[in-house]
Amino acid sequence: MVELVDTQDLKSCRPQGRYGFESRPRHGVPAELAEFLRQKGIEAERWWASLTPEAQAYQAEAFATLGAVAYAQRWAFYFSQWRRLYPLSKSGA
Repeated sequence: MVELVDTQDLKSCRPQGRYGFESRPRHGVPAELAEFLRQKGIEAERWWASLTPEAQAYQAEAFATLGAVAYAQRWAFYFSQWRRLYPLSKSGA
């Protein structure tokens, strides 16, 4: 049996993602955390999309609570792994 779905449930009212809509109904990576990760050479959006919603909430809260310096100290071990898995494109976008 196939259930019809209103397309408004699948797409947001305004374009958000690279392809015109956010296909995953999640909040995006917080702007300050995204900028921090880009400075570390990590493509923030791909990294964020790889996390479960619980992990996203944990990372966002950790960054907001600790601040950039303490967050960097806490997660420094993972930065090289994240850079390999989610490298910035050559254009830096």
